Amino acid sequence: MPLFARSKKKTTELTSDTGKETENSYHPPLNNFSSNQTNLLEIYRNVGTTMMPRRRDMVRIFGTPNRRSHHYAAVLDRLDDLNRYLDNTMVSKERDEMDSQLDEVLDLMGNLEQAVNSFIRAKGEKDKRANFMEEFLLKVIGNVRTNMISRVIQFRLKPPEYETKWYQVATMPVMKNIQVDDNMATGETGKGGINTVRFYQLNKYDKSRQGVFKAGKEFIKDTDKYKQYEKYIRKKYKDDPDTRRRILNEIGLFDISPEEETEAHTAQIAGIKTSGPFEFANPRLAERNVALHRLNLLLGENLIPWTELATQLTDGQIVKGSIMQKASGITAGGAAIADLFSFDGKDDNDPKKINVKDPNLQRFLSKLQVLDAIAFHVDRHIGNYFIQQDEKGNVIGIKGIDNDMAFGTRTDIDNTNEKASGRFAGLGQFVDKEIADRVMAIRPQDLVAALGDLLEPEDLAALIARFEKIKRKLSSVRLLKPDEWNDSTAAAMLAAQQESKKNNESTSYYGRLLHGLRNPELYKENF
Repeated sequence: MPLFARSKKKTTELTSDTGKETENSYHPPLNNFSSNQTNLLEIYRNVGTTMMPRRRDMVRIFGTPNRRSHHYAAVLDRLDDLNRYLDNTMVSKERDEMDSQLDEVLDLMGNLEQAVNSFIRAKGEKDKRANFMEEFLLKVIGNVRTNMISRVIQFRLKPPEYETKWYQVATMPVMKNIQVDDNMATGETGKGGINTVRFYQLNKYDKSRQGVFKAGKEFIKDTDKYKQYEKYIRKKYKDDPDTRRRILNEIGLFDISPEEETEAHTAQIAGIKTSGPFEFANPRLAERNVALHRLNLLLGENLIPWTELATQLTDGQIVKGSIMQKASGITAGGAAIADLFSFDGKDDNDPKKINVKDPNLQRFLSKLQVLDAIAFHVDRHIGNYFIQQDEKGNVIGIKGIDNDMAFGTRTDIDNTNEKASGRFAGLGQFVDKEIADRVMAIRPQDLVAALGDLLEPEDLAALIARFEKIKRKLSSVRLLKPDEWNDSTAAAMLAAQQESKKNNESTSYYGRLLHGLRNPELYKENF
Protein backbone atom coordinates (compact mmCIF):
# COMPACT_ATOMS: atom_id res chain seq x y z
CA MET A 1 0.00 0.00 0.00
CA PRO A 2 1.52 3.40 -0.94
CA LEU A 3 2.72 5.61 1.86
CA PHE A 4 0.14 8.35 1.41
CA ALA A 5 -2.71 6.16 0.16
CA ARG A 6 -6.04 6.13 1.97
CA SER A 7 -7.31 2.73 2.95
CA LYS A 8 -11.03 1.95 2.74
CA LYS A 9 -10.69 -0.32 5.74
CA LYS A 10 -11.56 1.13 9.10
CA THR A 11 -8.57 1.32 11.42
CA THR A 12 -8.44 1.16 15.17
CA GLU A 13 -8.17 4.62 16.73
CA LEU A 14 -6.27 5.47 19.87
CA THR A 15 -8.43 6.12 22.90
CA SER A 16 -6.41 9.02 24.26
CA ASP A 17 -5.90 12.48 22.83
CA THR A 18 -2.50 12.90 24.42
CA GLY A 19 0.85 11.32 23.73
CA LYS A 20 1.61 8.29 25.85
CA GLU A 21 4.97 6.73 26.61
CA THR A 22 4.77 2.96 27.17
CA GLU A 23 7.33 0.21 27.51
CA ASN A 24 6.69 -0.71 23.90
CA SER A 25 6.80 2.56 21.96
CA TYR A 26 5.91 6.22 21.91
CA HIS A 27 2.28 6.78 20.92
CA PRO A 28 1.80 10.26 19.43
CA PRO A 29 -1.34 12.29 20.19
CA LEU A 30 -4.59 11.31 18.51
CA ASN A 31 -4.83 14.48 16.47
CA ASN A 32 -1.65 13.48 14.62
CA PHE A 33 -3.43 10.46 13.14
CA SER A 34 -5.72 10.36 10.14
CA SER A 35 -8.89 8.34 10.47
CA ASN A 36 -7.45 5.83 8.02
CA GLN A 37 -3.83 4.98 7.25
CA THR A 38 -1.35 6.64 9.62
CA ASN A 39 1.45 8.71 8.17
CA LEU A 40 4.14 7.72 10.67
CA LEU A 41 6.82 9.48 8.69
CA GLU A 42 5.26 12.88 9.38
CA ILE A 43 4.48 11.91 12.98
CA TYR A 44 8.06 10.93 13.66
CA ARG A 45 9.28 14.12 12.06
CA ASN A 46 7.02 16.25 14.26
CA VAL A 47 6.82 14.19 17.46
CA GLY A 48 9.84 11.92 17.41
CA THR A 49 10.37 8.61 19.15
CA THR A 50 12.33 7.34 22.11
CA MET A 51 12.50 3.67 21.13
CA MET A 52 12.68 1.29 18.20
CA PRO A 53 9.39 1.15 16.31
CA ARG A 54 7.26 -2.01 16.47
CA ARG A 55 5.78 -4.23 13.79
CA ARG A 56 2.42 -2.59 14.40
CA ASP A 57 3.94 0.83 13.75
CA MET A 58 5.31 -0.30 10.39
CA VAL A 59 2.05 -2.05 9.47
CA ARG A 60 0.08 1.14 10.17
CA ILE A 61 2.00 2.95 7.48
CA PHE A 62 2.86 0.20 4.96
CA GLY A 63 0.23 -2.46 5.62
CA THR A 64 0.88 -6.17 6.14
CA PRO A 65 3.36 -7.92 3.83
CA ASN A 66 1.95 -9.96 0.97
CA ARG A 67 3.36 -13.22 -0.30
CA ARG A 68 5.84 -11.47 -2.55
CA SER A 69 7.09 -9.01 0.10
CA HIS A 70 10.24 -10.91 0.99
CA HIS A 71 12.34 -7.85 1.82
CA TYR A 72 9.57 -6.09 3.75
CA ALA A 73 8.68 -9.29 5.63
CA ALA A 74 12.35 -9.72 6.56
CA VAL A 75 12.44 -6.21 8.05
CA LEU A 76 9.36 -6.93 10.17
CA ASP A 77 10.71 -10.31 11.30
CA ARG A 78 14.08 -8.87 12.32
CA LEU A 79 12.29 -6.03 14.11
CA ASP A 80 10.26 -8.63 16.01
CA ASP A 81 13.42 -10.56 16.92
CA LEU A 82 15.05 -7.45 18.38
CA ASN A 83 12.04 -6.17 20.28
CA ARG A 84 11.26 -9.63 21.63
CA TYR A 85 14.74 -9.84 23.16
CA LEU A 86 14.59 -6.29 24.53
CA ASP A 87 11.18 -6.91 26.10
CA ASN A 88 11.92 -10.27 27.71
CA THR A 89 15.54 -10.13 28.84
CA MET A 90 16.76 -8.74 32.16
CA VAL A 91 20.13 -6.98 32.22
CA SER A 92 22.63 -9.15 34.08
CA LYS A 93 24.58 -7.60 36.94
CA GLU A 94 27.60 -9.76 36.10
CA ARG A 95 29.85 -7.91 33.69
CA ASP A 96 30.79 -10.85 31.46
CA GLU A 97 27.17 -11.93 31.11
CA MET A 98 26.08 -8.34 30.53
CA ASP A 99 28.64 -8.00 27.74
CA SER A 100 27.43 -11.25 26.20
CA GLN A 101 23.88 -9.92 26.28
CA LEU A 102 25.01 -6.67 24.68
CA ASP A 103 26.74 -8.57 21.91
CA GLU A 104 23.55 -10.52 21.29
CA VAL A 105 21.52 -7.33 21.09
CA LEU A 106 24.07 -5.80 18.73
CA ASP A 107 23.85 -8.88 16.51
CA LEU A 108 20.06 -8.54 16.40
CA MET A 109 20.37 -4.85 15.54
CA GLY A 110 22.90 -5.74 12.85
CA ASN A 111 20.48 -8.27 11.37
CA LEU A 112 17.75 -5.62 11.31
CA GLU A 113 20.09 -3.07 9.74
CA GLN A 114 21.07 -5.59 7.08
CA ALA A 115 17.41 -6.35 6.30
CA VAL A 116 16.62 -2.62 6.05
CA ASN A 117 19.55 -2.00 3.70
CA SER A 118 18.49 -4.98 1.56
CA PHE A 119 15.01 -3.48 1.32
CA ILE A 120 16.41 -0.08 0.33
CA ARG A 121 18.64 -1.59 -2.36
CA ALA A 122 15.81 -3.73 -3.72
CA LYS A 123 13.22 -0.95 -3.89
CA GLY A 124 15.36 1.98 -4.99
CA GLU A 125 15.47 5.62 -4.01
CA LYS A 126 12.07 6.46 -5.52
CA ASP A 127 10.21 4.05 -3.23
CA LYS A 128 8.63 5.98 -0.36
CA ARG A 129 8.98 3.07 2.04
CA ALA A 130 12.68 2.86 1.24
CA ASN A 131 13.00 6.61 1.79
CA PHE A 132 11.33 6.31 5.18
CA MET A 133 13.65 3.51 6.23
CA GLU A 134 16.75 5.34 5.03
CA GLU A 135 15.78 8.74 6.42
CA PHE A 136 14.43 7.56 9.74
CA LEU A 137 14.73 3.87 10.63
CA LEU A 138 18.47 3.59 9.99
CA LYS A 139 19.05 6.74 12.07
CA VAL A 140 16.96 5.35 14.92
CA ILE A 141 18.98 2.14 14.88
CA GLY A 142 22.24 4.10 15.08
CA ASN A 143 21.08 6.36 17.88
CA VAL A 144 19.46 3.60 19.95
CA ARG A 145 22.60 1.52 19.59
CA THR A 146 24.84 4.37 20.75
CA ASN A 147 22.67 5.25 23.73
CA MET A 148 22.40 1.60 24.73
CA ILE A 149 26.16 1.03 24.60
CA SER A 150 26.71 4.22 26.62
CA ARG A 151 24.46 2.93 29.40
CA VAL A 152 26.13 -0.47 29.42
CA ILE A 153 29.53 1.20 29.77
CA GLN A 154 28.21 2.93 32.88
CA PHE A 155 26.83 -0.40 34.15
CA ARG A 156 30.31 -1.89 33.80
CA LEU A 157 31.57 0.68 36.27
CA LYS A 158 28.49 0.46 38.49
CA PRO A 159 25.92 -2.31 37.91
CA PRO A 160 22.25 -1.25 37.92
CA GLU A 161 20.76 -1.16 41.40
CA TYR A 162 17.33 -2.32 40.26
CA GLU A 163 16.01 -5.03 37.98
CA THR A 164 16.28 -3.61 34.48
CA LYS A 165 15.04 -4.97 31.17
CA TRP A 166 16.93 -4.36 27.99
CA TYR A 167 14.13 -2.29 26.45
CA GLN A 168 14.77 0.25 29.23
CA VAL A 169 18.46 0.35 28.30
CA ALA A 170 17.55 0.87 24.64
CA THR A 171 15.50 4.03 25.21
CA MET A 172 16.97 7.34 24.14
CA PRO A 173 16.20 11.06 24.10
CA VAL A 174 13.48 11.93 21.61
CA MET A 175 14.91 11.40 18.15
CA LYS A 176 13.51 12.89 14.94
CA ASN A 177 14.36 12.89 11.29
CA ILE A 178 15.73 16.42 11.13
CA GLN A 179 14.69 18.48 8.12
CA VAL A 180 14.89 22.26 8.08
CA ASP A 181 13.49 24.76 5.62
CA ASP A 182 13.29 28.50 5.07
CA ASN A 183 10.24 28.82 7.34
CA MET A 184 12.35 27.63 10.28
CA ALA A 185 15.30 29.95 9.61
CA THR A 186 16.00 32.56 12.29
CA GLY A 187 17.87 34.82 9.88
CA GLU A 188 21.11 34.36 11.80
CA THR A 189 24.18 33.02 9.99
CA GLY A 190 27.76 32.44 11.00
CA LYS A 191 31.07 31.96 9.24
CA GLY A 192 34.17 30.06 10.25
CA GLY A 193 37.39 29.83 8.30
CA ILE A 194 35.69 28.50 5.18
CA ASN A 195 32.17 27.29 6.01
CA THR A 196 28.98 29.30 6.44
CA VAL A 197 26.36 27.97 8.82
CA ARG A 198 22.69 28.87 9.18
CA PHE A 199 20.56 28.90 12.32
CA TYR A 200 17.09 27.34 12.58
CA GLN A 201 14.28 27.29 15.11
CA LEU A 202 13.73 23.58 15.75
CA ASN A 203 10.69 23.94 18.02
CA LYS A 204 8.23 26.78 17.46
CA TYR A 205 7.05 26.51 21.07
CA ASP A 206 10.55 26.60 22.58
CA LYS A 207 12.63 29.55 21.39
CA SER A 208 15.74 28.17 23.09
CA ARG A 209 15.65 25.07 20.88
CA GLN A 210 17.81 26.28 18.01
CA GLY A 211 20.06 24.34 15.69
CA VAL A 212 23.01 25.25 13.49
CA PHE A 213 23.00 23.62 10.05
CA LYS A 214 26.30 22.97 8.32
CA ALA A 215 26.23 21.69 4.76
CA GLY A 216 28.26 18.63 3.90
CA LYS A 217 30.89 18.68 1.17
CA GLU A 218 31.33 16.41 -1.80
CA PHE A 219 35.10 16.85 -1.74
CA ILE A 220 38.01 18.81 -0.28
CA LYS A 221 40.42 20.11 -2.88
CA ASP A 222 43.96 18.83 -2.66
CA THR A 223 45.34 22.27 -3.39
CA ASP A 224 48.89 21.01 -3.98
CA LYS A 225 47.72 18.71 -6.78
CA TYR A 226 45.55 21.46 -8.25
CA LYS A 227 48.50 23.84 -8.31
CA GLN A 228 50.74 21.24 -9.92
CA TYR A 229 48.17 20.64 -12.63
CA GLU A 230 47.67 24.37 -13.11
CA LYS A 231 51.42 24.76 -13.68
CA TYR A 232 51.33 21.92 -16.21
CA ILE A 233 48.34 23.41 -18.11
CA ARG A 234 49.85 26.89 -18.22
CA LYS A 235 53.06 25.48 -19.66
CA LYS A 236 51.36 23.16 -22.17
CA TYR A 237 49.00 25.81 -23.50
CA LYS A 238 51.19 28.86 -23.08
CA ASP A 239 50.53 29.85 -26.72
CA ASP A 240 46.80 29.09 -26.56
CA PRO A 241 45.28 31.32 -23.81
CA ASP A 242 41.66 30.50 -24.71
CA THR A 243 42.13 26.73 -24.30
CA ARG A 244 44.21 27.29 -21.17
CA ARG A 245 41.53 29.47 -19.62
CA ARG A 246 38.74 27.02 -20.54
CA ILE A 247 40.51 23.99 -19.01
CA LEU A 248 41.49 25.79 -15.83
CA ASN A 249 37.99 27.14 -15.41
CA GLU A 250 36.38 23.73 -15.93
CA ILE A 251 38.25 22.12 -13.04
CA GLY A 252 37.89 25.13 -10.75
CA LEU A 253 41.53 26.12 -10.47
CA PHE A 254 40.59 29.78 -10.55
CA ASP A 255 38.51 29.29 -7.39
CA ILE A 256 41.20 28.13 -4.94
CA SER A 257 41.25 30.43 -1.93
CA PRO A 258 43.54 30.73 1.10
CA GLU A 259 40.71 29.23 3.20
CA GLU A 260 40.61 26.18 0.92
CA GLU A 261 44.34 25.79 1.28
CA THR A 262 43.96 25.83 5.07
CA GLU A 263 41.13 23.29 4.89
CA ALA A 264 43.16 20.97 2.66
CA HIS A 265 46.17 21.25 4.96
CA THR A 266 44.06 20.46 8.04
CA ALA A 267 42.44 17.47 6.32
CA GLN A 268 45.82 16.10 5.25
CA ILE A 269 47.15 16.50 8.80
CA ALA A 270 44.21 14.49 10.14
CA GLY A 271 44.44 11.87 7.42
CA ILE A 272 41.12 12.76 5.77
CA LYS A 273 40.83 12.09 2.05
CA THR A 274 41.26 15.03 -0.31
CA SER A 275 40.53 15.21 -4.03
CA GLY A 276 42.76 16.10 -6.97
CA PRO A 277 41.64 17.52 -10.34
CA PHE A 278 40.65 14.10 -11.71
CA GLU A 279 39.94 12.09 -8.59
CA PHE A 280 37.06 12.19 -6.12
CA ALA A 281 37.06 11.32 -2.42
CA ASN A 282 34.03 11.88 -0.20
CA PRO A 283 35.36 13.33 3.09
CA ARG A 284 32.08 12.57 4.97
CA LEU A 285 32.39 15.75 7.05
CA ALA A 286 28.80 15.70 8.29
CA GLU A 287 29.21 12.10 9.47
CA ARG A 288 32.40 13.05 11.33
CA ASN A 289 30.49 15.80 13.13
CA VAL A 290 27.86 13.32 14.30
CA ALA A 291 30.47 10.70 15.17
CA LEU A 292 32.21 13.00 17.67
CA HIS A 293 28.91 13.62 19.43
CA ARG A 294 28.33 9.88 19.65
CA LEU A 295 31.83 9.29 21.03
CA ASN A 296 31.06 11.99 23.59
CA LEU A 297 27.97 9.98 24.62
CA LEU A 298 29.98 6.77 24.96
CA LEU A 299 32.30 8.63 27.31
CA GLY A 300 29.29 9.71 29.37
CA GLU A 301 29.99 13.38 28.73
CA ASN A 302 28.17 16.50 27.59
CA LEU A 303 31.11 18.12 25.84
CA ILE A 304 29.63 18.19 22.33
CA PRO A 305 26.18 19.66 21.65
CA TRP A 306 23.56 17.29 20.31
CA THR A 307 24.40 16.67 16.64
CA GLU A 308 22.50 14.75 13.97
CA LEU A 309 22.52 14.27 10.22
CA ALA A 310 20.01 16.60 8.58
CA THR A 311 18.69 17.88 5.29
CA GLN A 312 18.14 21.53 4.41
CA LEU A 313 15.51 22.71 1.96
CA THR A 314 16.16 26.22 0.75
CA ASP A 315 15.16 27.89 -2.52
CA GLY A 316 13.83 24.55 -3.72
CA GLN A 317 17.19 22.82 -3.29
CA ILE A 318 17.87 19.92 -0.91
CA VAL A 319 21.26 19.99 0.80
CA LYS A 320 22.55 17.23 3.08
CA GLY A 321 24.63 18.04 6.13
CA SER A 322 24.53 18.02 9.91
CA ILE A 323 22.70 20.06 12.50
CA MET A 324 24.05 20.85 15.95
CA GLN A 325 22.19 22.34 18.86
CA LYS A 326 23.20 25.96 19.27
CA ALA A 327 25.75 26.22 22.07
CA SER A 328 25.32 28.76 24.84
CA GLY A 329 28.13 30.72 26.45
CA ILE A 330 31.06 32.42 24.74
CA THR A 331 33.97 31.03 22.77
CA ALA A 332 37.35 31.17 24.47
CA GLY A 333 38.60 33.35 21.63
CA GLY A 334 35.65 35.69 21.95
CA ALA A 335 36.18 35.98 25.70
CA ALA A 336 39.86 36.75 25.17
CA ILE A 337 39.15 39.49 22.63
CA ALA A 338 36.48 40.98 24.94
CA ASP A 339 38.92 40.88 27.89
CA LEU A 340 36.60 38.62 29.90
CA PHE A 341 39.30 36.52 31.59
CA SER A 342 40.36 37.34 35.12
CA PHE A 343 43.89 36.46 36.30
CA ASP A 344 43.18 37.54 39.89
CA GLY A 345 40.62 34.90 40.76
CA LYS A 346 36.86 35.06 40.63
CA ASP A 347 35.38 38.56 40.28
CA ASP A 348 32.15 38.61 42.29
CA ASN A 349 31.34 42.09 40.99
CA ASP A 350 31.44 40.97 37.37
CA PRO A 351 30.05 37.44 36.86
CA LYS A 352 30.82 37.65 33.15
CA LYS A 353 34.50 37.47 33.97
CA ILE A 354 35.98 33.98 33.65
CA ASN A 355 38.45 32.98 36.35
CA VAL A 356 41.34 31.45 34.40
CA LYS A 357 42.16 29.22 37.38
CA ASP A 358 38.62 27.93 37.77
CA PRO A 359 39.00 24.20 38.57
CA ASN A 360 36.11 23.33 36.28
CA LEU A 361 37.70 25.20 33.39
CA GLN A 362 40.80 23.04 33.81
CA ARG A 363 38.81 19.85 34.29
CA PHE A 364 36.41 20.27 31.37
CA LEU A 365 39.23 21.23 29.01
CA SER A 366 41.04 18.07 30.10
CA LYS A 367 37.95 16.02 29.28
CA LEU A 368 37.60 17.69 25.87
CA GLN A 369 41.26 16.97 25.21
CA VAL A 370 40.79 13.25 25.91
CA LEU A 371 37.78 13.14 23.58
CA ASP A 372 39.71 14.90 20.82
CA ALA A 373 42.77 12.71 21.35
CA ILE A 374 40.73 9.56 20.71
CA ALA A 375 39.13 11.15 17.64
CA PHE A 376 42.37 12.84 16.49
CA HIS A 377 40.65 16.21 16.22
CA VAL A 378 43.30 18.59 14.87
CA ASP A 379 41.29 21.80 14.71
CA ARG A 380 40.38 22.61 18.33
CA HIS A 381 41.45 26.26 18.37
CA ILE A 382 40.11 28.84 20.83
CA GLY A 383 37.34 29.84 18.44
CA ASN A 384 35.60 26.48 18.38
CA TYR A 385 34.80 25.72 21.98
CA PHE A 386 32.34 27.59 24.18
CA ILE A 387 32.79 28.27 27.89
CA GLN A 388 29.55 28.19 29.89
CA GLN A 389 29.00 29.90 33.26
CA ASP A 390 26.29 30.11 35.89
CA GLU A 391 24.82 33.37 37.15
CA LYS A 392 27.67 33.72 39.66
CA GLY A 393 30.39 33.36 37.07
CA ASN A 394 31.40 29.77 37.86
CA VAL A 395 32.38 27.64 34.88
CA ILE A 396 29.79 24.88 34.48
CA GLY A 397 30.59 23.44 31.08
CA ILE A 398 32.59 23.36 27.86
CA LYS A 399 31.04 22.74 24.45
CA GLY A 400 33.15 21.85 21.42
CA ILE A 401 31.87 22.87 17.99
CA ASP A 402 33.10 22.60 14.38
CA ASN A 403 34.02 18.93 14.65
CA ASP A 404 34.21 17.80 11.03
CA MET A 405 38.00 17.42 10.98
CA ALA A 406 37.95 14.48 13.41
CA PHE A 407 38.40 10.73 12.86
CA GLY A 408 41.05 10.80 10.18
CA THR A 409 43.51 7.95 9.63
CA ARG A 410 46.40 9.31 11.70
CA THR A 411 47.43 7.28 14.74
CA ASP A 412 50.54 9.06 16.06
CA ILE A 413 49.05 10.40 19.28
CA ASP A 414 52.46 11.42 20.66
CA ASN A 415 53.21 13.81 17.80
CA THR A 416 52.11 17.16 19.23
CA ASN A 417 54.35 19.36 17.11
CA GLU A 418 52.02 22.02 15.78
CA LYS A 419 53.74 22.25 12.42
CA ALA A 420 53.08 18.57 11.85
CA SER A 421 49.73 18.03 13.49
CA GLY A 422 47.81 21.28 13.65
CA ARG A 423 46.43 21.86 17.10
CA PHE A 424 46.50 18.24 18.27
CA ALA A 425 47.66 18.10 21.90
CA GLY A 426 47.68 14.42 22.85
CA LEU A 427 46.61 13.55 26.38
CA GLY A 428 48.44 16.06 28.56
CA GLN A 429 50.09 15.59 31.96
CA PHE A 430 46.81 15.63 33.92
CA VAL A 431 43.66 13.71 32.99
CA ASP A 432 40.28 13.75 34.67
CA LYS A 433 39.82 10.42 36.47
CA GLU A 434 36.11 10.08 35.67
CA ILE A 435 36.65 10.16 31.92
CA ALA A 436 39.74 7.93 32.23
CA ASP A 437 37.67 5.29 34.05
CA ARG A 438 35.08 5.51 31.32
CA VAL A 439 37.71 5.07 28.60
CA MET A 440 39.02 1.95 30.34
CA ALA A 441 35.50 0.50 30.46
CA ILE A 442 34.97 0.77 26.68
CA ARG A 443 35.70 -2.15 24.39
CA PRO A 444 36.96 -1.60 20.83
CA GLN A 445 33.88 -3.38 19.47
CA ASP A 446 31.72 -0.82 21.30
CA LEU A 447 33.31 1.92 19.21
CA VAL A 448 32.77 -0.02 15.99
CA ALA A 449 29.13 -0.71 16.86
CA ALA A 450 28.37 2.92 17.77
CA LEU A 451 30.26 4.65 14.96
CA GLY A 452 30.43 2.04 12.21
CA ASP A 453 27.49 3.46 10.27
CA LEU A 454 29.19 6.86 10.06
CA LEU A 455 32.89 6.19 9.45
CA GLU A 456 34.79 4.41 6.72
CA PRO A 457 36.62 1.16 7.58
CA GLU A 458 40.05 2.84 7.46
CA ASP A 459 38.82 5.58 9.81
CA LEU A 460 37.49 2.96 12.22
CA ALA A 461 40.77 1.03 12.11
CA ALA A 462 42.71 4.19 12.96
CA LEU A 463 40.25 5.01 15.76
CA ILE A 464 40.80 1.60 17.35
CA ALA A 465 44.58 1.94 17.06
CA ARG A 466 44.53 5.37 18.76
CA PHE A 467 42.11 4.14 21.40
CA GLU A 468 44.37 1.25 22.40
CA LYS A 469 47.39 3.56 22.59
CA ILE A 470 45.50 6.01 24.77
CA LYS A 471 44.36 3.27 27.13
CA ARG A 472 47.98 2.22 27.59
CA LYS A 473 49.15 5.81 28.02
CA LEU A 474 46.60 6.54 30.75
CA SER A 475 48.76 4.49 33.11
CA SER A 476 51.58 7.03 32.81
CA VAL A 477 49.68 10.28 33.42
CA ARG A 478 48.33 11.69 36.65
CA LEU A 479 44.61 11.10 37.09
CA LEU A 480 42.79 13.79 39.07
CA LYS A 481 39.50 13.65 40.95
CA PRO A 482 37.14 16.64 40.61
CA ASP A 483 38.44 18.30 43.81
CA GLU A 484 42.11 17.93 42.81
CA TRP A 485 42.11 20.60 40.09
CA ASN A 486 43.49 23.80 41.65
CA ASP A 487 45.96 26.65 41.33
CA SER A 488 48.89 24.23 41.41
CA THR A 489 47.64 22.20 38.46
CA ALA A 490 46.97 25.43 36.56
CA ALA A 491 50.54 26.62 37.17
CA ALA A 492 52.00 23.24 36.18
CA MET A 493 50.09 23.16 32.88
CA LEU A 494 51.16 26.72 32.04
CA ALA A 495 54.80 25.89 32.81
CA ALA A 496 54.66 22.78 30.64
CA GLN A 497 53.21 24.72 27.73
CA GLN A 498 55.76 27.51 28.03
CA GLU A 499 58.58 24.99 28.01
CA SER A 500 57.13 23.06 25.08
CA LYS A 501 56.82 26.22 22.99
CA LYS A 502 60.58 26.10 22.53
CA ASN A 503 59.95 23.05 20.34
CA ASN A 504 56.68 24.42 18.95
CA GLU A 505 54.69 21.69 20.68
CA SER A 506 51.28 21.66 22.33
CA THR A 507 50.84 20.04 25.74
CA SER A 508 47.28 20.72 26.95
CA TYR A 509 44.24 22.72 25.95
CA TYR A 510 44.34 24.55 29.25
CA GLY A 511 48.07 25.29 29.08
CA ARG A 512 47.68 26.49 25.51
CA LEU A 513 44.80 28.79 26.48
CA LEU A 514 46.65 30.25 29.45
CA HIS A 515 49.84 30.69 27.44
CA GLY A 516 47.84 32.51 24.77
CA LEU A 517 46.21 34.80 27.33
CA ARG A 518 49.68 35.67 28.65
CA ASN A 519 50.79 36.37 25.08
CA PRO A 520 47.87 38.13 23.31
CA GLU A 521 49.79 38.45 20.04
CA LEU A 522 49.14 34.71 19.56
CA TYR A 523 45.45 35.43 18.95
CA LYS A 524 46.35 36.67 15.51
CA GLU A 525 47.86 33.27 14.76
CA ASN A 526 45.21 31.03 16.35
CA PHE A 527 41.91 32.91 16.09
